Amino acid sequence: MEVCCPYCGVCLDTPPETTGECPTCHGTVHFERVAGTSERCLMTDADVEDNDKAWERCDLRAHRRLG
Repeated sequence: MEVCCPYCGVCLDTPPETTGECPTCHGTVHFERVAGTSERCLMTDADVEDNDKAWERCDLRAHRRLG
């Protein structure tokens, strides 16, 4: 499975397990759990802010942030 930088689109040889830097564009790449799901994906700084706001709206009895 190819994993690409959400900023520049270059395929990453070693995707970050939490937060890392793209070797090409040097953008901060976050590996976060998508609000309300068990899916994890690479996100930009702006995506993380939006995702955090979505987590605040989640029913935390039904969904937990695990990572």
